[in-house]
Amino acid sequence: MNASMKPLVLLLTATLAGSQLAWASAPASRISEDVTVTPDRAISRADEAALSRAAAKVLDRVGAARAALARQDEAAARDLLGQAGTLLDIIHAALPTANVRDQIRLADSSLKYDQTEQVQPDLVPLDAALNEVEDFARAPAAHAQGDKGDRGAGTGNRAGASKDIQAVDAALMYEETDLPLAATRTFLQSAQDALSRHDLKRADLLLRAAQDHVVTQSIVVDEPLVPAKANLARADANMKAGRLDAARADLKRAIAQLDRAAQRAEGSARADVQALRDDARALDSRLDQDGQASERDFAMLWKRAHALADRAMDYTDVGWARLRAGSTLKQSLIEAKLQARYADADAFVGGNATKAQNDLGEVQRYLEQARDVKEIAPDTVQRIDALQQQLAAIRTPGRPIDRDALRTLTQDLSQAIQAL
Repeated sequence: MNASMKPLVLLLTATLAGSQLAWASAPASRISEDVTVTPDRAISRADEAALSRAAAKVLDRVGAARAALARQDEAAARDLLGQAGTLLDIIHAALPTANVRDQIRLADSSLKYDQTEQVQPDLVPLDAALNEVEDFARAPAAHAQGDKGDRGAGTGNRAGASKDIQAVDAALMYEETDLPLAATRTFLQSAQDALSRHDLKRADLLLRAAQDHVVTQSIVVDEPLVPAKANLARADANMKAGRLDAARADLKRAIAQLDRAAQRAEGSARADVQALRDDARALDSRLDQDGQASERDFAMLWKRAHALADRAMDYTDVGWARLRAGSTLKQSLIEAKLQARYADADAFVGGNATKAQNDLGEVQRYLEQARDVKEIAPDTVQRIDALQQQLAAIRTPGRPIDRDALRTLTQDLSQAIQAL
């Protein structure tokens, strides 16, 4: 190396080393920020539905105003826009509000920023849905031929067993359509100004812009339990059809997805997912050792995955639910529903009546938790009381569990959750 370059190399080396040291010993943050959101004015589910209908009527009035402009009926268009404006005023006055407190502090100093602001949503849900989407592709015909493809063609319930179906993907799809209040009001006011100048073309362009600014969201929710459930459902179907190799492939895919789900989950939800994953791994290891498994093994895994995926969907808020504070009542009902699904699986797939009764005991515990929540609406109290009566009839000593009654209880729990 050139002697004259050595000092520069040494300087660069020392600089880089010092830089690494500085990063390694970076000082702790001296600034802390805390944002808290406290519900201020809540509204009922009936009010939410009424506001959604009012928002839809705003768009209906806008469309009717454009039709009036197309007929050169300026007076009718002006009247329709007045109606739309009144609806926007009603929506704005009735929307829920929350207090947002923003605090910023500097350590070892009396300096502090503390500001509280009342806010309300700008997007009014017109329609919202959370759907499970599964995309299928049929395997080549050659894959369905041979002994494995033909086995079990005449044994038990083999509907669809002659065709090898492989899912490409499975996910939760969240779709929502919202009316943006501020933008809609701005376009309507500008359209009214244009009408005051008798500029019908300009008014129509502004109303079209109001229609175009309706917010439509279509989002894939990354919830690994959904594809895990889909794979275990296919594993169960393949096992019933006698395609053990295909069932094992589905099982391995489900295990990978359950690994992801376990990493994402917290608290008791993580323990539930981990228990399911561990049982799936145990079945996979047993198949590697002796290739022996029963249809019940696969069916139980699928039933449990279905229950956990269903719980994950119940906890995913859409539409107006995104604007509500978290609810202890809703959490208790969701957990009660999970245990009801477990009871169904243990009693009618696993054949374990004792375990099923224990599951029903957990349903009762969660319903009691829900009943003890303070300040719940009278109709909700009546609904919970009815659920407890249904459960008591199912748990009648000396009588086997009535599957139809248990499934009715599960459906009623779903309806109670959706009503919150």
